[in-house]
Amino acid sequence: MNNSLKVSLIALLAIAFGSVRVGAAEYNSAGFSIGARGSYTDPRGAGESTWSPGVQLRFYLLSMLGLELAADYTSATSNDGTPFESKVKTYPVQASVLFHLFSHSRFSPFLIAGADWAHTDVTGPGLDESDERFGGHLGAGVRMFLNERFSLDATYRYLWLGSIDNVPDSVKDAGNENTMITAGLNFHFL
Repeated sequence: MNNSLKVSLIALLAIAFGSVRVGAAEYNSAGFSIGARGSYTDPRGAGESTWSPGVQLRFYLLSMLGLELAADYTSATSNDGTPFESKVKTYPVQASVLFHLFSHSRFSPFLIAGADWAHTDVTGPGLDESDERFGGHLGAGVRMFLNERFSLDATYRYLWLGSIDNVPDSVKDAGNENTMITAGLNFHFL
């Protein structure tokens, strides 16, 4: 992770922690929320880091326990030392369990774990392959309510997926191990 990204993440956490008030009103996590998010993905060993759009839907079963379904779109270019580039487009879908530490407060850190499915298309000179990959992720995040209907959240996730089949070695492990940082704005239905 580059230094400017680390500084941005630390600044976001400092702002979020600084906004917590002792004795603040309780916020209701019950129900579900839908949100738009941006994700920063760093595919280790293949391609360049990118920002990409996504959506997330969260269901709160208990005040501390939630389920998340999320979908994103990522695109990377890989060069195997030749003048030809391969384009790798990935459509990851994640199903996660969220465990909130302070579920009724304005600010709540949480742990996240789940399963990943990714449809990946690889195109290039003489190359047009698609593959389905499965894996998992672990991480942590923070949620901060702006009011009783809107919240902001940020997560850090470490993802691992299987290799892409039938492609050159330069893109075989594209997105095999990722670091993903997300930031989202959610609307809560009570």
